[in-house]
Amino acid sequence: MIMHARPITPADFPAITALVNAAYRGEASKAGWTTEAWLVGGERRTNEQHLAELVAESGAVILQLESDAGELLGCVFLRHDDDGLYLGMLSVWPQLQAKGYGKTLLWLAEEHARSLEVRHWSLWCWKSCSDLRD
Repeated sequence: MIMHARPITPADFPAITALVNAAYRGEASKAGWTTEAWLVGGERRTNEQHLAELVAESGAVILQLESDAGELLGCVFLRHDDDGLYLGMLSVWPQLQAKGYGKTLLWLAEEHARSLEVRHWSLWCWKSCSDLRD
């Protein structure tokens, strides 16, 4: 399959919001392995206003991965600052997980980091519920 990546625009916010929420929260997320449904209740992880705030940050971009036919496959948030590159909100539709799209998004993030000559990455993860309490 031929895939393309590009930075999202405000016109993409509704689809990206649906993707991120499906990947991490609610019943749909349980079809994939990235679900936070067992950690945090609710159907929503992000919204269009939050996406607008993220992409407005200095050095920030959300890359969208899509098929040659224009089907949204996944996305990743990247923010470059003096400390390096922060990677977050790595999202693939639950029904498309474990097909290599997440790996492709990580490769795209790495290419983005190389283009900026970034030497350090950071990624914040939850390992367990205790991480939320600590």
